[in-house]
Amino acid sequence: MFYHLFVNGSIKPDTIEVEKGVPLFIFRLGEGKPHVFLISGVHGDEQTGIYVAESLIEKLSKMELFGSITIVPVANPPAFRCKTHNSPMDGLNMNRIFPGNREGTVTERLAAEIWEQAIQADYIIDLHSCEEECIPYVLALHREFSYVKSLAYKVGIPYVIESTGTRGQLFVEASREGIPAIVIEMGGRCSVDLQSAVRVRDSLLNFLTSLGII
Repeated sequence: MFYHLFVNGSIKPDTIEVEKGVPLFIFRLGEGKPHVFLISGVHGDEQTGIYVAESLIEKLSKMELFGSITIVPVANPPAFRCKTHNSPMDGLNMNRIFPGNREGTVTERLAAEIWEQAIQADYIIDLHSCEEECIPYVLALHREFSYVKSLAYKVGIPYVIESTGTRGQLFVEASREGIPAIVIEMGGRCSVDLQSAVRVRDSLLNFLTSLGII
């Protein structure tokens, strides 16, 4: 999947090796504000978000940007390699342990690094897959926080659901820190749902346009 982006040398990510053999690849495009942080692959079996992240990296790397976007296409490399929801290294669900722990297990350290990167942004968008087939929707604390509501509706996906606010999720913890943050759920667990991917990618490009980044 996304590995060709840096294997062929066309796009160079920053690489943070959380543990030997566990690199976290971070793509930084543009500079300055507004700054959007986009993440996918928190769960290794959710493929469509990774596909969307890759396609955005390829498109945006060829554009002049007026602002910046940081993209982490595979947040959980061990789970991605094994196509599992939780990490095979420690059994943890990354989406229940943010903001992480730099002295903890591999997944906790990955979460801590991602958290430090994410909270520097003006907006955080976390891509997930709920089922093999699923109409894309936004999950957010949009009723609780007005600044989250603005982001939730600005991305242009018509279905917005209020989250129960389970702690340890990246978007929940970031929202409670005052950063507009949402999840976009789409189809394609263990496979790529191209229809969902195109809809979400185009919505995100429109969102970046609305911010004046592209």
